[in-house]
Amino acid sequence: MGYPTPTWPFALKAIDFYRFARMANVIVDEGTIRIEEDGWSMSATDPAHVSHIQVRLPRTSFFRYERPARREVGIDIEALRHVLVKIVPGSEVSVGFDTQGSDNLMLLSFGRATRKMTTLATQDVSPPPRMTLPNSIKIYPPDMVAALKQCEPLDTSVSLKVVAEGLEVSAGEDGNEYKDTLPATDDWEVKDPEARSMHPIDYLMSMFSCLAEIQGGVLMRRDAAVLVRLGRDYPVRLEWPNGVYLLAPRIESE
Repeated sequence: MGYPTPTWPFALKAIDFYRFARMANVIVDEGTIRIEEDGWSMSATDPAHVSHIQVRLPRTSFFRYERPARREVGIDIEALRHVLVKIVPGSEVSVGFDTQGSDNLMLLSFGRATRKMTTLATQDVSPPPRMTLPNSIKIYPPDMVAALKQCEPLDTSVSLKVVAEGLEVSAGEDGNEYKDTLPATDDWEVKDPEARSMHPIDYLMSMFSCLAEIQGGVLMRRDAAVLVRLGRDYPVRLEWPNGVYLLAPRIESE
């Protein structure tokens, strides 16, 4: 069976498309891309309902953006990521959909190749509840990755707290404990000095490792920092350009 004759309403750098898919793939294998006037977006909650992510691919990332009516496309994010990561760095990707009325194919064109991908059923994702988190601080992802690697042998959870010197990261118990204070990249805010929260190390490691990877080319720039918002046994909220991630706390038993 041959390819349908596609139109190519979208064109962008492969690396930008990869980063978009890579971030969402941290918590889900499938998701729904929403194509709107100001760009593409995706919201997803992991199957255990522990974490939630919202990522954007702004219209300014595209060389060509000829959006038809608003569109929602369900895709295999993991398969898409594996396609994009193998494209020659610096290459451009054109994205189109079939023109035979069924709208069940997404096509990618790069170099001499065309890749056909069957789309999936779209998914409705409820937005997370609004919350006010009193403390915030900006840090570099590689600093957190290094601290979490030290915490992994000691526990499955890590404690986070904003202190006068920066973000305190600790795990373990007296006599077998790790504690580090990550320096802030900018001003930070502390409205509740006693606020701290516990979170699963594996989830944080996956997200911060992803952020360290996708922002690897801008590690010394201010926009490479991640804003961390914390409360007292509340979810931790991570914010960076074009993305937000929330992770539920682990409540310590009495």
